[in-house]
Amino acid sequence: MPTGRLSIKHVTIDCAEPQQLARWWAGLLDWHVSHDGGDYVVISSDANDGGALGFIRVDEPKTTKNRLHLDLAAEGPWPDAISRARELGAVELAHHREHDQERVVFAAPDATHDL
Repeated sequence: MPTGRLSIKHVTIDCAEPQQLARWWAGLLDWHVSHDGGDYVVISSDANDGGALGFIRVDEPKTTKNRLHLDLAAEGPWPDAISRARELGAVELAHHREHDQERVVFAAPDATHDL
């Protein structure tokens, strides 16, 4: 392994309510809260596969389009995954087909304040 090599520890999302948004994403992904520092919360997979998301409280409101989004894959029937996301509070923004694959674009509950 090269000296000084970096790897991604986790992706961190700025938000108004990190505990609420972290719990929502943990429920959607079937992950758990692995760190809760109040203003900074991290969720991760039970598989300990290195995947993790951080949520940090910021005071300033979001003013532009996000330049990062998460592409998720369904583990099981696609309609069930879509229904589960809606039941948990995701807001559907678009629904279309690309290259013979169905795509649904959702906004997480925290993001809906800026739509």
